[in-house]
Amino acid sequence: MAFCIANGFPFAGVAPRKAKVLYVNFELLEAICRQRFEAMMEAHKADNPSFENIRIISVAEHLDQLGPDFIDYLMLQKRECGADLIVLGSCR
Repeated sequence: MAFCIANGFPFAGVAPRKAKVLYVNFELLEAICRQRFEAMMEAHKADNPSFENIRIISVAEHLDQLGPDFIDYLMLQKRECGADLIVLGSCR
């Protein structure tokens, strides 16, 4: 979903407007998550996909450290990267 919104590609039968996305990953290390996005880019290369509108934050290694200020951290990251949307990946 994050990849599609960031590139303006249809998702679940809906064509979203292209938007900047902050993707928060709770399961994978950032490098592995990025590899998955790169595989999606390869599969959609005819559509000229880009990472330009996606910011990935991986918290997989720090789940035990997440506290009440995590939402403040996300809002700061959203503001800093100019994201229109925060997408939360699945959590174990």
